[in-house]
Amino acid sequence: MLRAQTGRPLLTVEEDEVGRHDTIGGACSKESNTLRYGHHTRHQHACVENFLAEGARWGLTKRDLVSTSTGT
Repeated sequence: MLRAQTGRPLLTVEEDEVGRHDTIGGACSKESNTLRYGHHTRHQHACVENFLAEGARWGLTKRDLVSTSTGT
């Protein structure tokens, strides 16, 4: 179950065909994939975009992603 900061349930995973997921979303983006694999990959979807596309169905935006910044 994914919960809001308030503890309110946002969604429940009913089926998982993959087995592992990056819910932080920062590890795989179009920008990072372009740096890793070349500019020709820019048009391909990446973790962040997939996460945001599904989250948008539930009113979530990029601001709802967990920050990987330490603030320092």
